[in-house]
Amino acid sequence: MEACMKTSTRSKGNYLMFERIHLIEEILREGYYPNANTIQKKLKEEMGFEYSIPTIWRDVQFIKERLNCPVEYDPHQKGYYWK
Repeated sequence: MEACMKTSTRSKGNYLMFERIHLIEEILREGYYPNANTIQKKLKEEMGFEYSIPTIWRDVQFIKERLNCPVEYDPHQKGYYWK
């Protein structure tokens, strides 16, 4: 019974990754062209963790390519948007 109650470090990491991806998706849907720095600040506020800019870039690419979400980068606005 005790073995079922334990949560592995990997499980916690996967849960945090899911929460981070979900939060980034919400930020992108808000429609104000957030860039990686803005997303980083929002994640810190909401989750209490500071993620690196490369991690955020990878997460945005994951959302776009693996989850097939319509995310684009607008160079004029210097941020991402939900197409």
